[in-house]
Amino acid sequence: MRREGSPWTGLGAVFLKEFADHLSSTRMRVLEWLVLLVGVGTVWASIGDIKAVTASDPFLFLRVFTVAREPKPSFLLRSVWRSMRSTASSTAGP
Repeated sequence: MRREGSPWTGLGAVFLKEFADHLSSTRMRVLEWLVLLVGVGTVWASIGDIKAVTASDPFLFLRVFTVAREPKPSFLLRSVWRSMRSTASSTAGP
């Protein structure tokens, strides 16, 4: 017996139903709120920095891009650097 029609028939409906189930889950809602709160916090901090810069200098656009701060190193970058150093020291021999 040979199957007739496309094997992909109905797959779109199943995909959309599963996608809707995942997006409407509690876990996804919590993740959405976390992303939203981090975004709002970032904007809030940036606005505070811009207010501080404009209070001391009227050239806002220039100061926003030239205010220098020491960047915070990434955790991933530090862990990769440590693993590279330990690998280099273990293969370096006496």
